[in-house]
Amino acid sequence: MISFRRATDSDLDNLNQLAYLSEAYWGESAEFLSRFKETYAIDSRYLLEHHVMLMEENRSLLGFYAIKNVDNLWELDFFYVGVALIGHGYGKIMWDHLIQECIDLGILSFEFVTSPEAEVFYLKMGAAHVGMVESSIRAGKMIPKLMVKMGE
Repeated sequence: MISFRRATDSDLDNLNQLAYLSEAYWGESAEFLSRFKETYAIDSRYLLEHHVMLMEENRSLLGFYAIKNVDNLWELDFFYVGVALIGHGYGKIMWDHLIQECIDLGILSFEFVTSPEAEVFYLKMGAAHVGMVESSIRAGKMIPKLMVKMGE
């Protein structure tokens, strides 16, 4: 049975590994992945300051997401499903949990950036394309910026 829980320090290695492997799924270069690993490493402080939720089955990590508040604006910072699970409905299960979690926390909307390859999934889930922004990892690469408003 799939369950969700807040991430703890004991989950850090698994979270970082899953994020790295999921990012690698899209065929990024070794240089990009190295910079990704440095830029987006999750540590104990991150867990304390942000809302990080795990999706598990039989204590096995299936995926995770993280939302954070920056200057009174909510952002989806991470949303990763294990590579072997992509395309098998687990992303939708986790997305539905994310939306309900936001509603429960009183979050009315959030924004996020994503890879062009993953944008299709998020648009299917109800996110709206609001523009393009420069990647924080690869100078000059423009990536989609999306927004979700609860109840729309």
